[in-house]
Amino acid sequence: MTLSRKSTWANADGLQVGFGNHYSEREATAVKQGADGYTELVMDFTFASTTLALAVPAGFIVDTMVLEVGTAWTSSGTATIEIGDGGDANGWFTTTELTEANLTAGTVHVPAGAYAVGDNSDNRGNPFKYATADTIDVVFSTAGDAPSAGSARLVVRGFVESVAAV
Repeated sequence: MTLSRKSTWANADGLQVGFGNHYSEREATAVKQGADGYTELVMDFTFASTTLALAVPAGFIVDTMVLEVGTAWTSSGTATIEIGDGGDANGWFTTTELTEANLTAGTVHVPAGAYAVGDNSDNRGNPFKYATADTIDVVFSTAGDAPSAGSARLVVRGFVESVAAV
């Protein structure tokens, strides 16, 4: 059940109170460190999100990545999403992978872009490593109007390479 944030009021102390989603609060990221040495970078976003960048430290090796769709993405045009970084805007997910038709509620997507494990001779069978700090960027593209609905969660699982001196 989704509650509307339209129901807000000021309490006796002047504090703004409300129920439901407040979209700017949903543009949040989380870093979860597992006991197994893996780190999970998580970013929730909606169609109304603006700056979408997930910070990745130098030496971070992406083991797995998924995009989980919450609410279906819709627009009056053809909404698409690209996910990449400073080196390749659609290095993880291309607009042909994440079209409005594929972004239906409850679907889970794995990357097939140039950075995906096994996609090309540079990383065939090897996870992608960030040699320097970067951001994984989510960009909305549209043919027509901007998206009018949709929510998703990007989950990146990996670890920072640690090599002891020998």
